[in-house]
Amino acid sequence: IDIAFHFNVRRGDRQVFRNSSQYGVWGQEERETPFFPFESDHTSEIVFFVDNDKFMTFVNGQSFIQFKHRLPLERITHLYMDGDCNFYEPEIFV
Repeated sequence: IDIAFHFNVRRGDRQVFRNSSQYGVWGQEERETPFFPFESDHTSEIVFFVDNDKFMTFVNGQSFIQFKHRLPLERITHLYMDGDCNFYEPEIFV
């Protein structure tokens, strides 16, 4: 399974890890962020915007990080959300 954009919030480390996987092989992990917006006692709104060459992530209305596509855009067909969090009103706009 190919993974175009893996977004992993690690509150304990106060880091957000990003990566992709092609043919079962993980790429170079990215960790740099301008700030850490996720606090355990607060609700956060996360918006993922897919541009022609990158994913753009916004948290609580603020631009957060960008992740350049490592897979061709036309190969991205699914969205999968999982983890130790609650999803309220997820929306997908095409």
